[in-house]
Amino acid sequence: MNISSNLIPSIASALGAGLSANGEVCGIITGSLMVIGIKYGRKQAGDDNETVYRLGSRFLEAFRETNESIKCRQITGVDFNTPEGQSAWEEYVQRDICDPLLLKAIKLLNEILK
Repeated sequence: MNISSNLIPSIASALGAGLSANGEVCGIITGSLMVIGIKYGRKQAGDDNETVYRLGSRFLEAFRETNESIKCRQITGVDFNTPEGQSAWEEYVQRDICDPLLLKAIKLLNEILK
């Protein structure tokens, strides 16, 4: 997918750390579902969602199998709304947890989007 837009850096900014640092659904998941939607989602109101829902569900199922959760707080063990959580992000969470998880998600997306 070769997509270029000035919106790309900002459109998903509020999704990180489990939806705006609330520890909810992992931003890697929501971002991955956005990628699936860009490729297979509706082009206009009324279009069928069957394909995008099937592929999105497949992604979620595979993610859960690998990580046992889709919730940021459960995956990282960190509350990003605390000073300790913010320090943990800088010290190890991004490098040791999120970056490897992102690489796994990219590989999974590549398999699904073939």
